[in-house]
Amino acid sequence: MKELFRARDRASVDAKAKGLKVKIMALREFDLVRHIFSGDHAQQYETSMLWRVGQAWGVDLVDVSGCHEGMELIPRYQIDDENIPIREPEEWMWSKDLLDPEKCSVDYGEFLISRIATGLASEILETMHEQGLDYDPPSPIPELL
Repeated sequence: MKELFRARDRASVDAKAKGLKVKIMALREFDLVRHIFSGDHAQQYETSMLWRVGQAWGVDLVDVSGCHEGMELIPRYQIDDENIPIREPEEWMWSKDLLDPEKCSVDYGEFLISRIATGLASEILETMHEQGLDYDPPSPIPELL
């Protein structure tokens, strides 16, 4: 998170030096919907969203056929640049059964992406209001669940 804030601060300094009046936001997708989930990596939220994105683009990005709750060994991916550390563990704990459509699915990915987009739109509208740039969207932004 510190890296994200440092990048935001550098971008803000650069924008100001160029005379741009912008607000650089340092948000992760789950910052917008903390009441629904707090983010994960290769678990139900990220997998569901990637599954939905893949479906939209007609690309098979997700294979949950081997993902059962519990510990398993996973093959590590290769990185050409030896200076980049591999941060993934050799053993991976699946905390949810990703084969259960109640926990992981294209539909759940759609739900999450929709809520993140709504949260981002709300942040943008709030920032515009703070800067005196009131905007009345043509259709109401649905309330976050």
